[in-house]
Amino acid sequence: MQLLIKILLITHICAGSVAVLVGLISLLAPKPLNIERGRTHRRTGNYFLYAMIVVIGTATILTIISFNPYFAGLTVAATIAVFSGYRVLRRKRPDLNPADRATAIDWIVTLIIFAVGLYLVFLAVTGGIVQNLPVVYSLGIGSLLYAAYDLYRFVRPLGFPFSPNLWLYEHLVKMLGGYFGAVAAFSGSVLVILPPPWRQLWATSLGQFLAITMVIYYYRKSKNQKNRIGRIPVDKI
Repeated sequence: MQLLIKILLITHICAGSVAVLVGLISLLAPKPLNIERGRTHRRTGNYFLYAMIVVIGTATILTIISFNPYFAGLTVAATIAVFSGYRVLRRKRPDLNPADRATAIDWIVTLIIFAVGLYLVFLAVTGGIVQNLPVVYSLGIGSLLYAAYDLYRFVRPLGFPFSPNLWLYEHLVKMLGGYFGAVAAFSGSVLVILPPPWRQLWATSLGQFLAITMVIYYYRKSKNQKNRIGRIPVDKI
């Protein structure tokens, strides 16, 4: 058993390091909707997804072998962010295509994450967590809210706040959350000079700031493009 745990840990750390590196490249690469210019972002984004699948898979097995609230919190937070951030690309326009709606796998994974997040919050409130309480509490609440939002969207895919570009904003927010969750885990193990809980929270705080900034940027960019199209004479379109 100890050998298995060691192998899983080494695999987890290596995959996490790869995820942090390729995720940074994907974050810095241009992200226009133009297929040609967005090629680097999509390619490195796929590598990030593959690395995170290994990270989440090994973390899930390790959590099952020996339950640790902190590790469980990181696992569910990363899972809901990366899984939902990827799956939303398959649910872009539920108003135009009924197939662009939640399937069984979306419901199953999201309900499991909701349950685990609720359990972590319960442990935090009832004193069942001794170490890393602020981090576990924030991870539990964050996972719970993410899952609750997705469940609402599954039930009402065309309800508020649906718009044709909502998938883009959700993808940005969720994948940034997944990436900076990986950075937070990496920082918690490497940047020991920082005091807890800021050893992890600086990364999640930065991720939230960038998510808000990028949503505002792409919202304004989309609005400007619509305005420019509206100024073009009909016979020139």
